[in-house]
Amino acid sequence: MRYRNGGKCVIGEASSGILRETIDEKQDFGIYLIIVFLIVFDAIIFAVAYWGLKTYNLNLAPTVYSIFGNNEGMNTGIIKEAFLFCLPFIVGSALIAVAVVVCDRIWAKSSEKNGENSGTKIRAMRITSCVLAIMLFFGNMAYVSVGYGVYDFVSVKLQKTDIYQNEYIDPRNVKIEAENKRNVIVIYLESMETSAASKEEGGFCKDNYIPNLTRLAAENVSFSDKAYFPDSDKQLLGGVTQLNATNWTMATLFATSTGLPWAFKIGEDFEDGFAEGAYGMGDFLQEQDYNLEFLCGSDIKFAGRDKFFKSHGDYVIYDYNTAVERRVVNKDDFKWWGFDDKTLYDIAKNEIGELANKDEPFNFTMLTVDTHPIGGYECEHCPKIYDNKTANVIACADALLNEFIEWVQAQDFYKNTTIVIIGDHLRSDTCIFEGVAQSDRRVYNCFINPAMSVDNDAKYNRIFTSLDLFPTILASMGYKIEGNRLGLGVNLFSGEQTLAEKMTFDALNKETEKRSEYFIKTFCRTYSK
Repeated sequence: MRYRNGGKCVIGEASSGILRETIDEKQDFGIYLIIVFLIVFDAIIFAVAYWGLKTYNLNLAPTVYSIFGNNEGMNTGIIKEAFLFCLPFIVGSALIAVAVVVCDRIWAKSSEKNGENSGTKIRAMRITSCVLAIMLFFGNMAYVSVGYGVYDFVSVKLQKTDIYQNEYIDPRNVKIEAENKRNVIVIYLESMETSAASKEEGGFCKDNYIPNLTRLAAENVSFSDKAYFPDSDKQLLGGVTQLNATNWTMATLFATSTGLPWAFKIGEDFEDGFAEGAYGMGDFLQEQDYNLEFLCGSDIKFAGRDKFFKSHGDYVIYDYNTAVERRVVNKDDFKWWGFDDKTLYDIAKNEIGELANKDEPFNFTMLTVDTHPIGGYECEHCPKIYDNKTANVIACADALLNEFIEWVQAQDFYKNTTIVIIGDHLRSDTCIFEGVAQSDRRVYNCFINPAMSVDNDAKYNRIFTSLDLFPTILASMGYKIEGNRLGLGVNLFSGEQTLAEKMTFDALNKETEKRSEYFIKTFCRTYSK
């Protein structure tokens, strides 16, 4: 368009203004699309966070280490469940975003057609969306921070500890000896806690979902945080107080084997060996000429378990892949995390039988999986006693374990064998113990046919952690430990104070969560004699 001005023909400023308005509108719309994306992203973050808090009862540590650790062999059903839960949030927010964009375009074109100046109104809409996106973002961050304890996690990780310099006892420098090398069968029961017992037995449930485990604890040695009542016909079932640094499976396997908490760097891949600077039970038993084997029904590579058991004792590994290779299970017969616990115990009987036929003592360690959150795996052998699925799964695990224990006790090698039953950690889902504070719950432990006796003062009213089970397991096998301390753990049979009793549990819990360059330099290296 041309305009006359003083006899001169010039390009009108209107065209330039229209062009600038068009460019500005495109820029605004691009920004607007980003804002819309952020709103959808915020909805996804909220959905995932809400699902995690609704489903699990965890502090941030296992979540962080799981996300940045080795997840090979993980049960993909958990991911599927999370996705299905979050899908309505994702679809809903996306539909709202699309609707808002469409309305924005319709409004703009309608205003343009009618000759109206829509710029101010559209810009106001986009500013409102921007404010909303920012509010949602910071609201989500606050929700995640409070719900998952982000502030507590970060603040404690920024602090340093000298607990290892002051309290760690290197097992290499301790005299450990026994007159007789007993066999030991160590059974890690997935997510098994004493809370599954009835209130009358010391748990938190209306019914006793673990009657056999309750009986075994009463008939054998089970260390408890509950007081001893000499005039009572029944002692309340208690157990291990859980550290934040040991509340997932791999952390407990490490703690009960070495007396050390999980204080590795986030994202540690253990490519060059798993904490080879540490010295644990597998290292010691290998030096004592034990045959070592670890059995699990899942993929051994999950969470670096293969590297751990090969770095400390060179265990023979039997996992889901081994069962497939030996045609014990079909490759297509993948259940839950691998194969079910009924199959696991059947395999254990065969493997232990072969170990018992050898001339050397043996350590057979196994890890169950059917009771793994979320909910657990209800196999065909599970009785449908209760309305709650998880209760049935726990009751089934109780029955399967009892049958296995009875089988072991009927074997000739049993007289020279100690059986150790340990829950790896508290249940992390909210399927059965909703409303019960985690600080009130305890992890199960039981020592069957130990080589050492223990009086009630050492057995009851104890505050102890997974760290103490390392020297305690060796003591249950008849090994005399000079000073009764290994790693950060104390032999519970001795009755000596644990670090949790000496420092208070809260203090120990906090110290084991702090970062330590000494820990990294000392234990995350190849040990040189």
